Amino acid sequence: MDKGHGARLLCTPRDDEEEARTVVEEIEYARIAKRIPWSEQAIFVSDQYQARPLEPRLRKGSISLSLDWKPKLFDRREVKDFLRLSQDSVNPDDDISLCGSQISARV
Repeated sequence: MDKGHGARLLCTPRDDEEEARTVVEEIEYARIAKRIPWSEQAIFVSDQYQARPLEPRLRKGSISLSLDWKPKLFDRREVKDFLRLSQDSVNPDDDISLCGSQISARV
């Protein structure tokens, strides 16, 4: 299954409720008018707080909801490693920061 291609919904809502309503309406429109099943639709949010207004709207619209939380961007090991190495390139004389950090090795 190809995950990553498809139409993107861009909106500039006044508040969380309007955003949630717009997202649910677009999902229903795609399912009914364009015949795109729910299994081929997704909502991506960068943090859990963004999903809070969506959850009741999706349930109210009887739209199946499956949450899959990934680690936050700056909590990911490879991002932390990159930031440590970047800090060293900005300030190469800072031996303490580089020696104190543990760079993850992935094979």
